[in-house]
Amino acid sequence: MTQDRAQLLITAVDQTRSAFDSIRGNLAKLGDESNRVRGMLAGLGVTLSVAGFAALIKNAIDSADHLNKLRRRLASRWKPCRPCALPRSCLT
Repeated sequence: MTQDRAQLLITAVDQTRSAFDSIRGNLAKLGDESNRVRGMLAGLGVTLSVAGFAALIKNAIDSADHLNKLRRRLASRWKPCRPCALPRSCLT
């Protein structure tokens, strides 16, 4: 009985290096874009903070203006009362 042996030669081409290089390149691009977006958001945050502070100052000035107008309106309608008959020692 003869034993026939079959030999099979398998050859392969390693293409994983190019795939991993492509993945590394894409991840690097994604990281760059992420850093760019982070920088834009930081700039936007500073801009919003400055705008919020400016709005706060404007509202404070407007409130002071409204209080001054209210004071003038009340002063024009308010009649001074006559001097009090209480002695000065009671006022302290």
